[in-house]
Amino acid sequence: MGDIWQGTVAVTGSGGSEIVLIQLVTSAVEMAEDFRNILLGVAHTVSFTDPSLSGDEAGAGGREPEPDSVVAAVKSVFG
Repeated sequence: MGDIWQGTVAVTGSGGSEIVLIQLVTSAVEMAEDFRNILLGVAHTVSFTDPSLSGDEAGAGGREPEPDSVVAAVKSVFG
């Protein structure tokens, strides 16, 4: 059995009772940095705000991110 790379990210909601665990495992260890970036990019897109709610109902989730923020950069990359 060869080497593997495993990355895990836990994302929590503001209430503390919500958690999402995202894991990526690959035998392509030479691409670990790329897979790490993908994993972190996906983790930054996780939201605990219902997208079907209007801006007022969704609270902070209904606003556009600050232009130079990480959220804006991730939104730009992932659409």
